[in-house]
Amino acid sequence: MKKGKIVKKESKSFFKRIAENPALIVILVVVIVSAFLFSAYGYIYAGRNVYAYVKGTPIYNYEMSSEIVDQAYKNNVNLASIGTDPKGAFVRYTLTNFAKRAVIARRLYYLMGLKNHFTCSKEELDKALYDFKKQVIGDSTNPEQAFKTELENRGITEKQLLQILREKVIAQKEKDALTKNITITPEEVKKYFKEWSYAYVKDGQNPEEVFKKEYDKIKRDALSFKKQQYLVKYTNNLINKNKKYIVIDNRYKKFMRWFYRSLLNLAVPSQFKPGEV
Repeated sequence: MKKGKIVKKESKSFFKRIAENPALIVILVVVIVSAFLFSAYGYIYAGRNVYAYVKGTPIYNYEMSSEIVDQAYKNNVNLASIGTDPKGAFVRYTLTNFAKRAVIARRLYYLMGLKNHFTCSKEELDKALYDFKKQVIGDSTNPEQAFKTELENRGITEKQLLQILREKVIAQKEKDALTKNITITPEEVKKYFKEWSYAYVKDGQNPEEVFKKEYDKIKRDALSFKKQQYLVKYTNNLINKNKKYIVIDNRYKKFMRWFYRSLLNLAVPSQFKPGEV
């Protein structure tokens, strides 16, 4: 008996089947385009978390929100009590400007510190965290909850706080290196005490006796003040020198400006405009 041949049915490839079915082509194109647009917008939308770029490195919004709280502490401002009236708006504007200068300056010093091979050890970071908690928690009967509340007020996580503290440690090392050779003369100490004597002399005390008794402390304070004054000028020059490398903008704002101008033909809302240094 003669055996018959088994004929195999040729299977069509995936691309061949698509080529023969226009509907599948349309669906595939729609899926690819949708996936591309979704990914592109996701990338653009994620950019809203960036406040500025300093020498190509991002400063995030959480860094700004945390610094605004720091500036409020430094200037004895209760953020919760700031109203929505013109006075409150001015206070917020001022604190935001202080914070902006602070985070930009810190990033510049941090980058300089990295260039000079400064690092932050685990022990140094632990100490920075301990000092932070000691400052913001104080004598709270529930320190763990107080710390959690502080983070919520700043709009940051503990991990983000550690990143900020690490940057501060390295930035401070760079500042210390810049001011390590600054000295102070006896005449400068006297001049400093004359200007700030009210901070040392209590009612009924003899200024000359206080000066002699507290001389070492006054000298340290005078030297610290001199270094601070030096850093104020240095920081202003540093920011001005690097203005072209500081961009207070992000890709999300850029996209929204294009969207309003090109697609809607409308004026761009202020929140999407780039900031100024």
